Amino acid sequence: MRIFSSINLLWLISAITLTTISHLVFKGIPKLEDGLPYILFHIIYLFLILILKTCFKFRNSPLNIWVYIFGVLAIMTSKPIYENDHYRYLWEGRILLHGKNPYVLPPNSEKLKDIKFDTREKIGFSHLTTIYPPIALLWFASGGVLSSSHHVGVLFLMFLNALLVYYLFRYLEDILKSKWLLILMFPYFQKEFIQSVHIDLLAFIFVFIFLINKYSEFNKNAFFILSSIFTKIIGVFFVWPLFLMYFSKYKRNWSFWIIIIGLLGSFPGFYLYLKSIGGISGYTAFSGNWVWNPGFYSILWRGLDLSEELARKVSLITLLFYIGIIGFISLYQFKKEKFNLSKKSFYLITYLFFSGLVFFSPVYNSWYAIWFLIPALLLDLKSGVLYAFFSITCYVSFWNKDALPFAELIGHFFFIPSLIEIYFINKRSNVIK
Repeated sequence: MRIFSSINLLWLISAITLTTISHLVFKGIPKLEDGLPYILFHIIYLFLILILKTCFKFRNSPLNIWVYIFGVLAIMTSKPIYENDHYRYLWEGRILLHGKNPYVLPPNSEKLKDIKFDTREKIGFSHLTTIYPPIALLWFASGGVLSSSHHVGVLFLMFLNALLVYYLFRYLEDILKSKWLLILMFPYFQKEFIQSVHIDLLAFIFVFIFLINKYSEFNKNAFFILSSIFTKIIGVFFVWPLFLMYFSKYKRNWSFWIIIIGLLGSFPGFYLYLKSIGGISGYTAFSGNWVWNPGFYSILWRGLDLSEELARKVSLITLLFYIGIIGFISLYQFKKEKFNLSKKSFYLITYLFFSGLVFFSPVYNSWYAIWFLIPALLLDLKSGVLYAFFSITCYVSFWNKDALPFAELIGHFFFIPSLIEIYFINKRSNVIK
């Protein structure tokens, strides 16, 4: 196996550059704290990949395990940049270990003042309770088992997420038609999931096993979807394709209907429980007020000068209409494929749902892109991968807020081209198999 193959060198270039940027940022150099170096690195890296793809062929060799480990170790010497979520992750895991309830007690609660945590003052929105489901909190708690130091906790979560990324890469490397698209996203995985330890990776891994149909049994797939829901609520989407995939086989089985209804009602039931104990301040604030890197919402608010409240309502109504269209498309494919939803149709529906969700939502953090990035890779949907790649524009906010309208336009630009690309791919193949 060639150590100095392009895939190995690009993994190292990306990891070392990201690590260098982090070290410089935390030296307090003003020009490096504004997000621009990270964005510029991505743009340079994009051009490098395009040049290599055009002039040379990427060898069909896997990422060397030792090269992967070296890159991860380099990243582990750095700190998460342009982030403060990891402080909350570790704090909420920490208080869970102390038998306290993060759904009831926010970080600034006087009842938690005796719990040791060395960066408690850096937790964002410390007056709000957690928004994370139970499995996510248990994952965070694993980072607090060894020490009250947030640095030790982050290192442990980096290690865990690096294992998940490697698992993901190992599967994708063997099946992707355009391997360069995965290589293009190296900086994304390194920054958002290994360095910044975002929980969406774990939530997606659960449904990824379902996506690739690792286990064909209905009960096992239902278990993985339930695990995803209780890691990140948006995993509830996968109940719909699960229903379609097993409907023909189990429609007369009463346990099938109980499990489907149970999955659909799992998080609403948990939410009602939280409401009964006064534990929804985080959910209420996030769903009602938060705006970050929006697409359609930005067009309504900035472009058409609608009020924030009206723009939010129109965005929600349009999203619901869009989801209805996806439901119709999935039923059409389901019937066309003789009541047996194919993997490719499954990937397509997943991409359409999650790419539309971030486009119409007022909130789009870069790490959310994993939910439509992997289906885009599996579909060889280049514009879809570019949509995920340009999620980096959310970091323009750290550099120049006056540039936000342009950044939001660029960040969401590839959503419409991806729909057009899907249309022509489907038209050429006549039916998505």
